[in-house]
Amino acid sequence: MTIASEFDNFIMSGALLFFSTTVVASLTIDYFFFRKSELPQVWIGIAFVLCPALILTVCVSLFTMLHGSNVVDPNIFERVRLVEYWVLAATAGYAIFVKTRLQFVEQQSGD
Repeated sequence: MTIASEFDNFIMSGALLFFSTTVVASLTIDYFFFRKSELPQVWIGIAFVLCPALILTVCVSLFTMLHGSNVVDPNIFERVRLVEYWVLAATAGYAIFVKTRLQFVEQQSGD
């Protein structure tokens, strides 16, 4: 097997989707169990309900698309790969935004 086919198998396995789901869940748990200051309700709704719900919905949809049927169209695979890259980038951006915002709020509160 070549490196390209190994990477295709990695994409098909849903490992990037699992990683994204884990990161989103850990950020949410981190905030709710270890917060030192309160955030505005609007920010909590966007950061810990809306964004995770969108990312998780896309992850579950892609995983179902990949493993829900026995036949995977090769044309769909390229689209799935692009969407998985988008999910990974969105997760990274979300993680950076949330951690930066939480650090800023904690510094402002004097801790």
